[in-house]
Amino acid sequence: MGIVVGRREDGKLLICHCSSRQNNVVVTEFAASGFTSLGRLDIFQ
Repeated sequence: MGIVVGRREDGKLLICHCSSRQNNVVVTEFAASGFTSLGRLDIFQ
């Protein structure tokens, strides 16, 4: 699970998420990170 934290200059979503490979929290591009779906909590609808 990741959290959308912004957009790149080209409009692609930036996601903050845990990375076991880097043993840390990282910010990467949505699709390049392997994310395939996006949702929003009901309280934010």
